Amino acid sequence: MKTNLSRAELAIMQVLWQGQALSAREINQALPEKQWQRTTLATMLARLEEKGAVRRQKAAGGNGYLYQSLIDEEEYRQSAANDLLDTLYHGSVRSLAASLAASRHLSEQDIEELRELFKL
Repeated sequence: MKTNLSRAELAIMQVLWQGQALSAREINQALPEKQWQRTTLATMLARLEEKGAVRRQKAAGGNGYLYQSLIDEEEYRQSAANDLLDTLYHGSVRSLAASLAASRHLSEQDIEELRELFKL
């Protein structure tokens, strides 16, 4: 999967990944920190539809549309992580891990979870 999403598009997708088809109004209400204008949200939803990330269907009763995710959240995360790894770290997991360790304080719990994840 090769779908690049902007931060705004990703915010919309995170709402849609909750599992149900939603109207533009419901999406906007789920993002209280954004509260986009109706036309702005419509533009972003149209872009997501063009990218094949969402499906638009007529709402029951014919008033407006409902939007539903067409891409799986975990598949998107894995694809985005691989793109980041390839683009910024030339495919080196070691370089990525070193960068994360240098830029963030890792708690003992974080380190233990990484050990378990990588079976170290």
